[in-house]
Amino acid sequence: MSTFVYFLRRKDGNGPIKIGTSWRGGEARAIDITRRNGVEIACIAEWRTPRCANSYEARFHAHFEPHHLGHEWFDPVPELLAIIDHVNAGTFRDDMIIQRGWCVTKAYQTKASIAHWGDLARKSARAA
Repeated sequence: MSTFVYFLRRKDGNGPIKIGTSWRGGEARAIDITRRNGVEIACIAEWRTPRCANSYEARFHAHFEPHHLGHEWFDPVPELLAIIDHVNAGTFRDDMIIQRGWCVTKAYQTKASIAHWGDLARKSARAA
């Protein structure tokens, strides 16, 4: 069970921010990604969640969806950087991120399904 929501970024402080979960913490995940990709990644913040981190990760992803770049990577917009500052200061509260829709995880799955079915519909229309 994941217990940390972490925020990763290139060690030089540039580029997008990855929002993910891990039961080992963000530093271990940063090391894994650095080894696989050859780009030095640092954990810039991590938050130990009171419950399963996956639901909190989904809330972060949904909240920052307009700034989503792909997979778990997001533009470093001022609001995200402010949240990271709160995490590092120990002042973050989970009500600082808005839960959009009745269930963030369900909404994300539905959005992905709609996109998937739309792609299938376009492919089948071309084939006909």
